[in-house]
Amino acid sequence: MAASQGGAVAAALLQGHQYPAGPHWSANGAPLQPQPPHTARSLDRALDDAASSGVLNISGRKLRDYPGLSYDLTDTTHADLSKNRFAEIPPEVCMFAPLESLNLYHNCIKMIPEAIVNLQMLTYLNISRNQLTVLPKFLFNLPLRVLVDISCNEIQVLPTQMGKLYALRELNIRRNCIQVLPDELSNLPLIRLDFSCNKITEIPTSYRKLCQIQHIVLDNNPMQSPPAQPSLSCSFEGSLKSENGDDETKWPELPPILNQNEERRRNKYLRKDYLKVQINRAAEPSSRSRISVNIQWQI
Repeated sequence: MAASQGGAVAAALLQGHQYPAGPHWSANGAPLQPQPPHTARSLDRALDDAASSGVLNISGRKLRDYPGLSYDLTDTTHADLSKNRFAEIPPEVCMFAPLESLNLYHNCIKMIPEAIVNLQMLTYLNISRNQLTVLPKFLFNLPLRVLVDISCNEIQVLPTQMGKLYALRELNIRRNCIQVLPDELSNLPLIRLDFSCNKITEIPTSYRKLCQIQHIVLDNNPMQSPPAQPSLSCSFEGSLKSENGDDETKWPELPPILNQNEERRRNKYLRKDYLKVQINRAAEPSSRSRISVNIQWQI
C-alpha cells in the first residue's frame, strides 16, 4: 500500500506535464496551463518553497548551473529539473537522501554519475530526451519501481543488470538505437513497456513470462518476430512451443490480408506509423505456454 501511495504521489507531482511532441507519459492527461515568465524572484520563491515543502520544481528555466547552493534542500523528496540546459546531474541533487522521484527530461545530460547511488529512496526516474549513450550498471542498484523513462537518447545496449529492478512497473526506452531486448526484462513485473522507434527485429520468446503486462508499444522497429505488418485487425491465441515438440519456441503466424481494400487501408496506416500491440498473458493450467495478442491500427 505504501509503495502504491508513493507511486501515486510521484506520478501526480512529476508526470502532470504534457509534451505533445515528446516521449513523456502523462499520468492524468490534463493539459498543462500556460505558465508566467520565470524571473529571478520566482526562482528564489521556488527554492524557498522547496526548502519548506520538500518539493523542488525549477522546470523550464533554461538553467545551466544548479541554483540551490545557498539553500538547504537535503530533505527534498521530489525534484523536477526538466526542460533546462544541465550538462550533468547536479552533484547536490545526488545528495538528496530522501529523494523519491527525479525528473531530468529535456536537458543536455551525457552521463549518469556514480553518486546517484546515494539516492536509495528513488523510485521514479525520468531522464528522457538527453544525450545519453550508455546506461551505467550501478544505476540498477537503485530501488526504481514506479517508472524508468530513458526514451529519446542514443543508447545502443540495455545492460543485463536491468533485470535487478525487481519491482519496476513501467519502462520507456522509446527512440534510442537499441537492437536487442535483454531476456532479463522478462523477469520484471512490468505493466507497461514501450520500445518503439528502435532497431529491434524480434521479441524474445522469454517475454511470454511477462504475466502482468498490460500494454506494449513496438511500432517503428524492423520487426520480424512477430511480423512487422499484421492484418488490419486481428486477434489470435497461439502456442509458443514448436510443433515438433522440441525446446525451441516460436511466435505464431498472423493471418494474411484478406482483400485489396484492406491492403490499401493497411498501407495508409503504415504511413501514419501508429501500431499499438497489447499482449495479455492467458493463464492456463496447460503445460503449453500460450499468449493472446490483440493488434489494432490507429490513425
